[in-house]
Amino acid sequence: MDINEAISRVLSAERSAAHLTIKELSAQADIPERTLIRVLKGERDINVLQIAKLAPVFGLYPHEIMDSAEKLIERAERGNVPDLSTTDVDTDAAAATDVGVALASADDDTTVPDMSGWPADEQAAYVASHLDQFDIAAKHGDREREQEAFEELP
Repeated sequence: MDINEAISRVLSAERSAAHLTIKELSAQADIPERTLIRVLKGERDINVLQIAKLAPVFGLYPHEIMDSAEKLIERAERGNVPDLSTTDVDTDAAAATDVGVALASADDDTTVPDMSGWPADEQAAYVASHLDQFDIAAKHGDREREQEAFEELP
């Protein structure tokens, strides 16, 4: 999938969510209807000015359309993601070990790795296979630590 196809999919989805006809979108964005049809079908490259005209109609900034398109491309390149709800803990532990995770014991959660750069599926696999590390504060009733963890949430 190239960027034009991804943008056309994003724009089509936004148009559908906004319950706009092509004619209404064309009028609001001040883009000729035929041009808009070709863009939405992926038959014509879209330019930055057209994205800038379309974005406010959907209540978006132009970069949000680009970000959504890039996410579509990433998902298409990634392919199918395994269903983690049907995997057992041993499989999750193996996946976590495969990404170079230092395993920690249940008594010492200081060795929990920094997962900020990990993809969501790897984070989920690690947490699922090391649940004992993520509930130590609750087990010990360490309210100060629980409060610190809560305050760090976005």
